[in-house]
Amino acid sequence: MALTITCGNPPPGTVGTPYDHTFPSAGGTPPLSFAVTSGALPDGLTLNPATGEVTGTPTSVGTFAFTITVTSS
Repeated sequence: MALTITCGNPPPGTVGTPYDHTFPSAGGTPPLSFAVTSGALPDGLTLNPATGEVTGTPTSVGTFAFTITVTSS
């Protein structure tokens, strides 16, 4: 099975409210590695490269375009 991220756009966040979203994946051979490969996450959020989880507290409002890529070992 090809390695893919199995969700569409993440849910919106709210400024000042803690955010937590995991980009689920399918296929590939663990360990997996997630990275922002274009654009940038909203200010205040970070991506855990081992789990695909985006966490933090958004500090700005707007539309943010970014691409998260997953690779396998």
